[in-house]
Amino acid sequence: MKPDCIIVGAGPAGAAAALVLARAGARALVLAREGGRPKACGGGISPRALALARDLGLPVDPGRPLYCLEGNSPPWRCNRFHARKPFLSVVDRARLDRELAEAAAGAGAEIAAARVTGVRHDGRMFTVETDRGLFSAPMLIGADGAAGRVGRSLSARVRHRAVALMMDNADTARYADRIVFDGLPEGMGYGWVFPTHGATGNAGVYSLFPRPAARLRARMEAYLAWRLGKVPPGPVTGGSIPWGGYTFPHRLPVILAGDAGGFADPLTGEGIYHALYTGRAAGRAVLRAGGPDRLATAYARELGLFLKNVRILRFLAPRVYRFPRAGGRLLSLSLVNRPLTEGLARGMDTSRTLAFFPGLALAALADPLLTRSEHGACPDGFGR
Repeated sequence: MKPDCIIVGAGPAGAAAALVLARAGARALVLAREGGRPKACGGGISPRALALARDLGLPVDPGRPLYCLEGNSPPWRCNRFHARKPFLSVVDRARLDRELAEAAAGAGAEIAAARVTGVRHDGRMFTVETDRGLFSAPMLIGADGAAGRVGRSLSARVRHRAVALMMDNADTARYADRIVFDGLPEGMGYGWVFPTHGATGNAGVYSLFPRPAARLRARMEAYLAWRLGKVPPGPVTGGSIPWGGYTFPHRLPVILAGDAGGFADPLTGEGIYHALYTGRAAGRAVLRAGGPDRLATAYARELGLFLKNVRILRFLAPRVYRFPRAGGRLLSLSLVNRPLTEGLARGMDTSRTLAFFPGLALAALADPLLTRSEHGACPDGFGR
């Protein structure tokens, strides 16, 4: 089969693109690294990501729904919210990737196990070099993650990178009913606890700004010792989280989706929804471009308001995390945290939450998804 388009990567972004193309009868070849890549992913999947997966007809396991969110803003206020709909579900990320790849293959996409070593373009066709040989196509989608070979080979630049460290199989029994986010006071980001199997889960820290690995690990261990009572035994998983979008120094019929394109949410670190959304947009762009020359333009049109949200977050996120104490004071106000949490419960992105903030404030009073909220002083040692 001579493919119309090669997709590098079979995670959420690559699988969504392949599914869209295969269902339309296009010849899509997916090159996927055997065994996948380890990710510092807590497995959190938002309601909007599950809804988008259903729209795509993807058989995603809904995971473990959690209806309680603890979002703490040190050192002033601990906030706990309960909702009628889950704030988040926790899934097995490796299983999710397998299910998505199987769905794409079931729709007719060809998936080949191959490790990509390089990409070149001769003015007419892309040639993708792998450990299983050479593959060629006139259009290319890079969906191969934060360290993607496609972007590096073609000199793409992701604007910014956050970083996360986490530990699996932690004893999270005391948080079995909730997701926990704790703002960190050093202008970094947040710590989290995600219960996955009742008494166990994963926990870690997220920093919007690059930090020396030793310093970030020390901060994670201090956070886990405070939040869990001890540092769990076992390996530490780490990785970068690209955000802010990407740029190319040239115009080629190639587009990047998901983490490869820097499309994670810098405020929350969420990536699965953004991968599915941009993967779907990439597949549609290939179908609607009418040829390689119009691929980039078609992709920008398909992304539409999504790119507006990327620009808003690019401006907002650094300012939120550089001034954690001012942000903590602001988020300790019910007039602020209730509408923001209401928007999260309704599955809204940042730009829509800000645009509809007055309406969400009214909804939080008139017809709230939030059923209960609890607030109190932060315990000693938290955020000091």
